[in-house]
Amino acid sequence: MNGFTELLDVSGYLRISNHYNLETISGLQNLSSSDDLRIFSNDKLKNISLPKYSLCSGFVNIGSNNLLKHIDMVSLTDIVDEFNFSLNSVLETFSFPSLSNVGGYLKINLLASINDLSGFSALTTVGGYLQISYNDLLLNLKGLEHLQTTAGLRIYDNDVMINLEGLSQLTTVTDYVMIANLESLINLDGLSSLQEIQGYLQIYYNPILDNIDGLNSIKKIDDYLDIERNRIVCPSFDLVNVSGSIANYECCGNGVPDTNNNEFCDGPTCSENCVVACDSILMGCEHNCTSGQYVGVKIDNCTCNEGYYLDTNNSKSCLEIDPCLENNGGCNQTCEKIGPNLQNCSCGEGYILGDDLKSCIVINHCEDNNGGCNHTCRNVGPHHPESPSTRICECFQGYELQEDGVSCIEIDGCQENLCDYNCTNLGLGEYNCSCEENYYLDIDNHTCLEIDPCLENNGGCNQTCLKTGANIRECGCDTGYYLDPSDNITCLEIDTCEQANGGCEQVCTHVTAGVNLCSCLEGFTLNPDLSTCAEINKCDDNDGNCAQVCRKTGPGTFECDCLNGFELLEDGFNCIEVDTCIQNNGGCQHNCQHLGPNERECSCRSGYTLGSDDVSCQEIDPCESNNGGCEHICIHTGPNTRTCSCNHGFEFETGSQTKCKEIDACGDNNGMCAQICTHVDIDTYVCSCNSGFKLHEDGRNCIEITNCDDENGGCEQICKYNDNTGVVCSCETGYYLGPDSFTCISINPCNTHNAGCPELCVHTGPNQYDCVSHDSTSEETEHGEQSEPESIERPGISATTIVAILLVFLGGVTALGLVVYWGRKKVMGDEYELM
Repeated sequence: MNGFTELLDVSGYLRISNHYNLETISGLQNLSSSDDLRIFSNDKLKNISLPKYSLCSGFVNIGSNNLLKHIDMVSLTDIVDEFNFSLNSVLETFSFPSLSNVGGYLKINLLASINDLSGFSALTTVGGYLQISYNDLLLNLKGLEHLQTTAGLRIYDNDVMINLEGLSQLTTVTDYVMIANLESLINLDGLSSLQEIQGYLQIYYNPILDNIDGLNSIKKIDDYLDIERNRIVCPSFDLVNVSGSIANYECCGNGVPDTNNNEFCDGPTCSENCVVACDSILMGCEHNCTSGQYVGVKIDNCTCNEGYYLDTNNSKSCLEIDPCLENNGGCNQTCEKIGPNLQNCSCGEGYILGDDLKSCIVINHCEDNNGGCNHTCRNVGPHHPESPSTRICECFQGYELQEDGVSCIEIDGCQENLCDYNCTNLGLGEYNCSCEENYYLDIDNHTCLEIDPCLENNGGCNQTCLKTGANIRECGCDTGYYLDPSDNITCLEIDTCEQANGGCEQVCTHVTAGVNLCSCLEGFTLNPDLSTCAEINKCDDNDGNCAQVCRKTGPGTFECDCLNGFELLEDGFNCIEVDTCIQNNGGCQHNCQHLGPNERECSCRSGYTLGSDDVSCQEIDPCESNNGGCEHICIHTGPNTRTCSCNHGFEFETGSQTKCKEIDACGDNNGMCAQICTHVDIDTYVCSCNSGFKLHEDGRNCIEITNCDDENGGCEQICKYNDNTGVVCSCETGYYLGPDSFTCISINPCNTHNAGCPELCVHTGPNQYDCVSHDSTSEETEHGEQSEPESIERPGISATTIVAILLVFLGGVTALGLVVYWGRKKVMGDEYELM
């Protein structure tokens, strides 16, 4: 809150309460006085700073600020009325260093985080009672060293308080003193200056208090003295001028005055008329024990301290009085219990707390300038569903409120078009609705409904009337009747047998309107659905006396039949087994064996096997299994017989008629080669010569090489000779030197990726080729016969490649002077061809 920086004085009360987002009060820096000062129930308030505030002519209430941590009111000197300083549960520091007088009571309650009262260091007088209770961390009363007088002193339920240090200047209490329920209190040090109590003195339920020596200066108590349920037994001092009755004065066995002669137990020994006082510890009372009337027997009762009531469940325990449970503690809205029989009233948003601190008053926003409304302002209070604020603007009849929420304009009654059909504007929001032909106005005077002609005289219909549109109807008939097409009004009786045979499968008999009976022809019986018919099956009765199969042939008729493998006897009922092999050999090609009714087994003669149809027989072909044991060719010669043969270029191994070996082409007379014969492939060999020789034109003999003058040095095309290298052969364009270093081989482009031809590639000359199709690879002879191609190369290997392999194989034979002859032996005969 950062406003009101120039505000000096508030003649009435100043209240800051029920704010949900207010975090600090720091804008009232110059405020010096007010009547009442009320700062309570601010959920997020953390700091209060009123540095110049000095005088409160009414009361001060700083309480129920759940997040309040710091209070700074250094100039406050006097509070004319009471000061309620309670329920600030997280308060860490507070400073009232100039406050000397509180005219009414001073309540210091429920400050859960405060451990001393140093913020009241200047306080001298409390005109009402001083109550210090429910402060969880308060150890003593340090900070009240200047307090001299108070009307009453109530110190209770401060869990960790160990003594009363801080009241060293307190001399007079003008009413009563109550010191109770201090679980950690061990002595009464701090009351050493207290001399006079003008009311009663209660010291009870302080479980570890073991002496009251701190009261040695008390000279006068005007009412009763109640010391009970503490660890002490007797005070160590003599009481004088105790005006009231001494209740439960713990001396001489808790003695009490004898009710017969009013004698007091006043010494270490009791008179014989003394009786044992009511002992709250022995009685199990949580707070006090009170002796009842004596009628022969003393009756004792438990009682509770102020602000508590006796638990009726055990009549011993004391429970805090919650004033909010009775009539909401007198609060108009929210009541919050802050201590025994203590409550704090608060109001919700849109309300302020009344002067009685109990009632809640709605903030009336209509009092100022009619709330800004054009016509009528209605104060609705906070949280009204019709308005986010606390007032609603309303318009006179015939006017409507605009979007700004305050302005009013005259209503065009037909503007919203509430009429179903036609609207007539009458002004000031008034209007009339009317309907088109065949419609009438409903009782809401807005809706147009279709005229139902069936409502008058049943629409003229003989039986039923159905509205199908505005003032339109269709006549209908009851079950069993149909509408007469001549007038579409009259209903005639239906002969149900005329329509779909009345639903009957066979015979329909009309009974009355819409009613018929179904029946069946001879040989049939009516089904339970009373409409369909079922054939009477004679086979259902003992299978018609048939030995095997009874077959229904019609309604009420049947014939006997036999199972497969049996035939019917002449009596028409019994069956005899049939031998399946008698007729057509049971369908078997070779052998048939009867096994039983309609069962037979076919078999085959030796050398045959039964077909997949289980009736036909097929020759066993031994070549189908492991090629009949033949290495090359297996020939099926008859049922389960075969002969073996070898592929071309192969012959049987010695002593075997199944295994084959390749025929060595050089094995017969060294292939007729003069020097070297090399077997290349089936029926294929190569003649060659030793170093210094060249192959003769006949392809078999060898001639010694001298120089280029001698037969071109053995070179096929170009020969060069010198003394160092001897003969060196080379080739013309379109050729390359063969592996023998003498012959020249035409470059064949077909050997490289088929020269790119899609089908066949034909080598036509040195480094030349033609692409041809499969259909043009042969030429017709003069006699129309196809001749064998001039040259058929083996797939994937050329003659040049074979020679290269051969040279590698020969190893030690040098290329110089080597002439190679390659021949192919024809399949049929001993003729040789030079290639």
